[in-house]
Amino acid sequence: MPRRPEGPAQVELKKAARQHGLALLWATNPVRMLWSQKERISRVSQLHQIVASGLSTQAGVLQMSRGLPAWGRSQWEGLGRELQSGGSLAEGLRRRPGLLDPTTVELMGVGESTGGLERILAQREAQLRRIWAISRTALSKVLAPLGYLAFLVVFVSPLFKLPAAIASHPDGAAGSLFTLYLSQVALNVAPMALVLGAALVTPWVTRALGLEQSAGRLARATPLLGAAIRDNQAARLLLTLGTALSAGLDVERSFQLSGRAMGGTEGAKSVERALAVVRQGGSLTDALRTYRALTAGLLSEVAVGEKTGTLDASLARAAEALWDRFLARVRTLGFSLFLVVCVALVIRVVVPIASGYNDYLHQVEKVGDS
Repeated sequence: MPRRPEGPAQVELKKAARQHGLALLWATNPVRMLWSQKERISRVSQLHQIVASGLSTQAGVLQMSRGLPAWGRSQWEGLGRELQSGGSLAEGLRRRPGLLDPTTVELMGVGESTGGLERILAQREAQLRRIWAISRTALSKVLAPLGYLAFLVVFVSPLFKLPAAIASHPDGAAGSLFTLYLSQVALNVAPMALVLGAALVTPWVTRALGLEQSAGRLARATPLLGAAIRDNQAARLLLTLGTALSAGLDVERSFQLSGRAMGGTEGAKSVERALAVVRQGGSLTDALRTYRALTAGLLSEVAVGEKTGTLDASLARAAEALWDRFLARVRTLGFSLFLVVCVALVIRVVVPIASGYNDYLHQVEKVGDS
């Protein structure tokens, strides 16, 4: 089977990998890219300010490169030199993956071709800030209860083992009891540190091994988690669709661009289903019926916007409704995880504590009888 030729993005990425090694590996790590979302929003904001002010794009890009780490600085400087030689901003960004997300780059390409780059950058900046706020809220709803519970497991649960130790060693010094407490804390911290490390490494390992599609299918097959993922993806789809349509793209190209915002093969498959409806003469609302996350009420909102010429605003309101439902599902997911960990805590900690407390009562009874 002939080997598939590499695209410009892959060639540039390998060239940068040879030059910067581990720095590039860290910069393109999925976990690092998640937490660097604010940095990418800042870059989009700076590009918007450059375009809005009328400043030379190449001069603005070179100005943006100052103060960045070696890998990022060399990439932005290379982009600035390419712009000086007459290159396109979007094409240059396509050849430098990791600087901005692919959806933003594609939308910028639309803006350059239609003359609406400033407006698209403004819309995309607002969208990215909203996505970042939603992501932070979702993470807090999942991690906050688990963090409180972890604190109780690590630092509070060892205290309940002290009565049994006192019963076994009535003459034990305070120092030995404190040492026992610290040893129990260390035993509790070790497995949690392993779990945290695995959570940080798993996205990169999954991507390196090419298992992203399998992991995505598994996540979407999980009842509550899958529904939350579909809501979030559908919200991103609607926002990107509204921006692309308002920029003057046709429905087919807008759907293709919006499918990239969803990510993975699921986005491409859903786009093909929607486009099949469009090619058969269906409306935009009919095409969106192929998405499981869109309820009748949301589709009605989109249909009204399609008929009244306010489709962009209707799609934005539908996306907000999906995000509200997404956060509600995430809250339920966090509470469910909290209950599961509580049950595990009862089995792991409370049962041994109850047994030790019974031993302590027996020791007290023996002392009283003697």
